[in-house]
Amino acid sequence: MSSNTLDELGRTILETAVDDPVTTADLGSSLEAPRDAVNDRLEQLVDNGLLRPTDGDAYELTENGARLLEASPAEAGDNRIDTPDRVEAAIETLSLRPDEAAAVRNAFSFLRYWGEATTAEIVDGVYTETPAEYESADRWWEKCVEERLGGLPDVHPPPNDGSVPERWRYDGELTVDIPDDEDGRAVTDPSTSSFGSVRHGIESLDLSPAERTAARVAFAVLFERQRATMATILEETSEAHPTELDSSDEWADRLEQTFDSLPGIERTGEADRALEWAYSPSAATP
Repeated sequence: MSSNTLDELGRTILETAVDDPVTTADLGSSLEAPRDAVNDRLEQLVDNGLLRPTDGDAYELTENGARLLEASPAEAGDNRIDTPDRVEAAIETLSLRPDEAAAVRNAFSFLRYWGEATTAEIVDGVYTETPAEYESADRWWEKCVEERLGGLPDVHPPPNDGSVPERWRYDGELTVDIPDDEDGRAVTDPSTSSFGSVRHGIESLDLSPAERTAARVAFAVLFERQRATMATILEETSEAHPTELDSSDEWADRLEQTFDSLPGIERTGEADRALEWAYSPSAATP
């Protein structure tokens, strides 16, 4: 299982390489970190497909590295510069601490980035980066983010009809174009093993549109239950979200591979078809 967050050193290295390739000498002179730690992190970032070696001892940011930075906002960062003026004005009218405002702003940025997202995907993508002193993802969502996010301009909360998954929609200006022929975003370098969030991973993996939709719904079920067997997940999702594969066993195997690749999801037991999964945002913290 890979982490869905970057530590401070890894993020700083990626951010340093945004405009131009960086060398180990550049990093050694600009970062307050031991050389061994910098070298180890460089190796990890290259292995994960976020940086690639270029001329000499320089490294450049890959497309997936750039996407990870954008899709997984830094806890200490401020997305205000990328927030539409009227959305920022709405956030400023809320009675929130600065860290709570950052949580709402980052949840909005995540939704705006994807155009539509489930509750599970928003919480997964944002909570561990901006917890705003809330000890659980549930309280963070219910007490801090949900109502405020739903009140922002161009944000449409899911209908209150008990449907799973709950889908949020943003109909303002997007930050990424939606391909006409796909149910999701086009993501470069789909073979990478490092994803910024569960949504980022599902969009990056080599799945058909129907499989991608089914995987997103399967994650929403796991998110709600926190623990679930594969049989339960398939029972709750397969009929409403068929994948066009030849058999349910084939989709079960495909979903197993998908979950194995996603951050925050762990196997908790395996006995024949009673494969069980667990999800927790805290599991994604380095």
